[in-house]
Amino acid sequence: MRAPRSLPSMPLLRSLATGSRLSSAPVRIRCLQKATAGKKGGMLSVGLGAVAAQEFLDQLDSSDGKAVIACINSPENITVAGDVSAIEEVENMCKQAAVFSRRLRVDTGYHSHHMLPIAGPYLDLLRKHVTPLRDKAALYSGDDFDEDSDIPAVIFSSAVTGDRMTSLCEIAAPEHWVGSLTQPVEASHGSSSPDP
Repeated sequence: MRAPRSLPSMPLLRSLATGSRLSSAPVRIRCLQKATAGKKGGMLSVGLGAVAAQEFLDQLDSSDGKAVIACINSPENITVAGDVSAIEEVENMCKQAAVFSRRLRVDTGYHSHHMLPIAGPYLDLLRKHVTPLRDKAALYSGDDFDEDSDIPAVIFSSAVTGDRMTSLCEIAAPEHWVGSLTQPVEASHGSSSPDP
């Protein structure tokens, strides 16, 4: 058995760099502008934990729009995202209950149903421009490529899984980055999980 390499090879680093450029905000924004033209969204920081905030969301009038927990920032703070009308309704509930809330200066409900129209095009874009890390690593490692020993372990706090990830192939997968757009961010979990 070979000793694991301490650093990724240059081809692996280039693949990660290409993937991170395509998963960057400007690329997502271009995709989003095409897919969500005319739909108003918003986000609201709320000084409540996820369970208490969900109680507010459960009271929303569905005919006025939809909002979801988009980010669990800490045990006592979440971010809500969705349709502007629903965001405004949650903001009013917070004011009435004397709960901290602050609107974010965005016109899109990131990490909510507002991202679904671009999930497919974004996945296609990533798949088109990012060679799967597993395939690229096999090319440079020869026929005896073994993902467990030939790709170095990393520690990555994933906002998608809410935990730490150690598989470079899983981290670099386009599906992981699409999940970052469409799923709630688990910021408080990923940053505090124990070392693997």
